[in-house]
Amino acid sequence: MFQTPPFSEFFLGSTRISMYGVLISLGFLAAYSATLILARRSIVSYHIDRMLLWAVIPAIFFARALFVAYHLDYFFVHPGEMIAVWQGGWVWHGALFGGLFGIFLYSRKNKISLLSLLDICAPGVALGQAIGRWGNFFNQEAYGLPTSVPWGIPIDEAHRLPGFEQFSLFHPTFLYESFFDVLLFISLAVFTLKRLDPGLRRDDKEREDSTTQKPAALIFFLYLILYSLGRFGIEFLRIDIVPLALGLRAPQWISAGLIIVGAWGLVWVLRKEKKVVY
Repeated sequence: MFQTPPFSEFFLGSTRISMYGVLISLGFLAAYSATLILARRSIVSYHIDRMLLWAVIPAIFFARALFVAYHLDYFFVHPGEMIAVWQGGWVWHGALFGGLFGIFLYSRKNKISLLSLLDICAPGVALGQAIGRWGNFFNQEAYGLPTSVPWGIPIDEAHRLPGFEQFSLFHPTFLYESFFDVLLFISLAVFTLKRLDPGLRRDDKEREDSTTQKPAALIFFLYLILYSLGRFGIEFLRIDIVPLALGLRAPQWISAGLIIVGAWGLVWVLRKEKKVVY
């Protein structure tokens, strides 16, 4: 059975380091490293380093901004805490939208296919999520309903949400998502390696010939669908406070929208692929 984390921060000299920040940083590093490895035989590998800051900075900003939007009542009273990202409070969907915005800007500036960049980044993003989710464990947040299952996670009374003070064990929904993201990463990474287009390989003399290239973004759209399906289901267990509409939580509505976008994109890619001559 899980135990409460022995600490949530530590000191490096006189600098206070939060475990949440450490796990988020490790998640970014893992996503970057996995993307580099998967892209090493692709012509887009040249752009991975250069694209990083374009994606990360808006991802952080949007992730925090969406969290603040979810809790406007609190931040109207405590406006100084809006930038206290070290305390937790990053919303993944915000990071996704911010990262997409940054990659879009980079692709336009450098005249490279946005869809090719998104395709090669998708598996690494899932791995980064799997690691970053453990930051919720150290902050004792993003947990689910009370439970008696053997893997229930204890939450200190100070971190229990109003109305749940009498319970001690809760569903570790961050752990559920982390395991799901690991499986998603493995599946997408294997698919990426098998699918890597001959038309995108550096050593292919015909890489500029459009007839040798498969349409990009199939893997990215698969990521949108599969991750969103998993997140939609996990959200039924979570009890953290987010806006509700028609009985569904805000992340579920966003996930539903991403499933629709992913399904539309998947159909579009498969139709385009049928027109490719090999």
